[in-house]
Amino acid sequence: MDWKKFFSVTFIAAILFSTTAYAEIQTYEGVGEYYMSDFETPNVAQQRAKQRAEQNACEKAGVFVKSFSRTENFELVEDEIITMTSGILKIIDVQYHRENFDNNTTLIRATINAQIDSDDVLKWINKDLQSKSNLVAQMNELRKANAEQERQIAELKQKLDLTTNQAEKNKITSQFAAEDKFFLSNQKIMEAVKLEEQGDYNGIVKLCSEAVDLNPKNALAYYARGTAYEKLNKYELAIRDFNKSIELNPNFDMVYNNRGFAYNELNNFELAIKDFDKTIKINPDNFAAYINRGNSYNKMGQNELAIKDYNRAVDLNPNFAMVYNNLGVIYKNLGQYESAIKNYNKAIELAPNYADVYNNRGWVYHLLGNYQQAIQDFDKAIAINPNYAESYCGRGLSYGSLENIDKMFEDLDKSIELAPNNAVFYQARGMAYQLLGNPEKAQSDLAKAKELGWRD
Repeated sequence: MDWKKFFSVTFIAAILFSTTAYAEIQTYEGVGEYYMSDFETPNVAQQRAKQRAEQNACEKAGVFVKSFSRTENFELVEDEIITMTSGILKIIDVQYHRENFDNNTTLIRATINAQIDSDDVLKWINKDLQSKSNLVAQMNELRKANAEQERQIAELKQKLDLTTNQAEKNKITSQFAAEDKFFLSNQKIMEAVKLEEQGDYNGIVKLCSEAVDLNPKNALAYYARGTAYEKLNKYELAIRDFNKSIELNPNFDMVYNNRGFAYNELNNFELAIKDFDKTIKINPDNFAAYINRGNSYNKMGQNELAIKDYNRAVDLNPNFAMVYNNLGVIYKNLGQYESAIKNYNKAIELAPNYADVYNNRGWVYHLLGNYQQAIQDFDKAIAINPNYAESYCGRGLSYGSLENIDKMFEDLDKSIELAPNNAVFYQARGMAYQLLGNPEKAQSDLAKAKELGWRD
């Protein structure tokens, strides 16, 4: 019997990497100082000192993160190291010391003990592109905001030292209070970054809402809350927040990228592409935007434009396995199987435990009639991800092509067990029953496939 023309299924998901067997934990001390004037709030001044202490510890821990990532064959850029270290640094203890001076100034010194776990480094490295891009963008914006805060505070203190007018002093004191709210608002976002490492997106929404309450003009708070809504699949709420963020800061490239991602998930590809275009106009080297725009073009069937964007992404980062996987998917859909396999091979070279690539390459081998090789790839995908329903289906069809009927149905049954609402798997099993002359079971499965949305 000829199974060669059976369907193929491709799925693009997150990249899975292997982890080391033993965690390595490093401990660091960070020290930060802040000179508080007599009109400042002690609690906020303490938090400013603590922030500087954390930054000091992060700088020390960043050396370990950079070295460790290289041992795992990952080359991180400086922005990624800073973002990762800030997010995964765990503060174990904080101590404060105060020293008063005659000029009504108090030195607040914060000393923290903090830890970095190598397992957390690997988890961060293994995040999907969108998450990492969001975090790096947030951290860069926070760093710019903090630097501007430092400048503003120094300027206000200088003005205060030079004035003897009480009304002017009161005005400057009010400006300090506003700067404190802005600082506390950004601190909420920093807390949210740490919650992202735990996957607590509802917690992020709560913290970012508190940040908005403290400073309704904080564009970054809306952006961060929007990214959390995306993780919760609340795309309309995400778009609403991105709109507000753009209103407040129209030159931030990543907010257009994320709004485009939300539009893409809602199948509004035209608006998605407009946003990715805007992202790239602001930042022509935005790696994520080329991949996301390529994904939109791919969904629209505009293969040449998708390939062009993916190739541009490869130019910007030739070591990102998912781009080669995406290229492989398009070439497979175009029937250019040699080009598909070439790209899948490159993806596997870069990420040997990327289950989706083995699954996708297995389907190409199946279409080429190389069923033994297809089975080997599906075996590998299932070994990496034992719940990979698509690979069970593909392996089952390959077994069927080799007339190993028992193993075929064993795998087709397993695919349905793992994904009981997937019309494709019922269609596959129904067609198998039909080819084997079992009309009752065939009719049952094919009817179920149609019920679940299968269209001939």
